[in-house]
Amino acid sequence: FFPEIIDHHPSIDLVSRGESEWAILEMIERVEQGEDFSDVKNFWVRKNGEIFRNPVRPLEMDLDSIPFPAHDLFYQFPEARHGKIRVIMTARGCPYSCTYCYNYKMKELYQDSGVSHLRHRSVDNTLEEIRYLKKNYPFDLVYFGTDCFTANKDWVYEFCEKYPREFDMKFTCASRPETADPDLMKVLKEAGCFC
Repeated sequence: FFPEIIDHHPSIDLVSRGESEWAILEMIERVEQGEDFSDVKNFWVRKNGEIFRNPVRPLEMDLDSIPFPAHDLFYQFPEARHGKIRVIMTARGCPYSCTYCYNYKMKELYQDSGVSHLRHRSVDNTLEEIRYLKKNYPFDLVYFGTDCFTANKDWVYEFCEKYPREFDMKFTCASRPETADPDLMKVLKEAGCFC
């Protein structure tokens, strides 16, 4: 959110802006090939005393195309591996623009993209990650760290139908009053949501 730091700290050569999975991959591939990466979108790059301020690339609309986080790097540490809670993100973005949250700045960054800031993984992709974690790093509780888990009611209803078929673990999530109603709260509770 403050890429201008590159202007004030000569020790900083590279700043990534926005959602950068594909930008980082492109930059690494160019470095491996010995190619210039000063024009890779999402990056501000210092090169030979000049700063290249590249625009952001379009938001990834298909969140299922993004690999799961490198859980093995985190859970190699016993303190993390033996924890009883796993955090899962089901979406990116939020329909709201609260000034105390980062989402309004992300919306500003991508305001000219012409696409919705709020995007969801598929329910099946989310369940696949939970299956993977449960098999490799057993745990007892899922915390859905999504900014507003209930922003897409159709998604929530599908999730609440499928989740308890496979898992009996309790889970927690964040919501807002505008996206919650008694019927939705009932299905969430029946699926295992307790907070």
